[in-house]
Amino acid sequence: WELYAISIRDKVGKWWYFYSDELENKANRTEITVGSEGTVTEKTDISGMESDFALSYESAAYTGFDIKPSVIYNGSAVMVLGQDYSVSYEDNRYPGTASVIISGENDYKESITKEFTITKADRTLIPAVTSIQKYPDSADFTIDSNAWSDVTYDSDNEAVAKVVDGKIYIVSSGTATITMTVAESDYYNPASAQVALTVLRS
Repeated sequence: WELYAISIRDKVGKWWYFYSDELENKANRTEITVGSEGTVTEKTDISGMESDFALSYESAAYTGFDIKPSVIYNGSAVMVLGQDYSVSYEDNRYPGTASVIISGENDYKESITKEFTITKADRTLIPAVTSIQKYPDSADFTIDSNAWSDVTYDSDNEAVAKVVDGKIYIVSSGTATITMTVAESDYYNPASAQVALTVLRS
């Protein structure tokens, strides 16, 4: 069989190498670059080099800002960021799956996509007090905290105090542990804290 080939430069200055393989009876085309001394060099396709690239981390918690793990090249060839390849990011701010696109530049072509995970962030719920004293005739109440959204309450001893319409209602003297909870949101995990309640005799 014979191989026929021709190099052509297009209108925007790119060189293309056309060749026809009689054995396979089809035409093929690949982009090439021309060196400083007029030698023709085919661009290297990086799409098959996925194992040569890694991310500095594959999971990170939500911060409210773009998250950008570094790309680490560990292949045998010498490849320089900004010269041989570029890096861009997609969907890299909110919880979910984010993408890192590694694109070949100059003597390299095609791209590789690496994925990493953005998880929901943890927050700490801090009540204004860790213990509180009340009387049987005390009014219904809530507990101040650093909560960033609505707080719900739960009592482990409803003979002493229970939750009514989102507030803590005193039933009788005794002790109870009040658990405060902020629900999970699109960006944050749930958080909770406990306050010791003592209801004194009148």
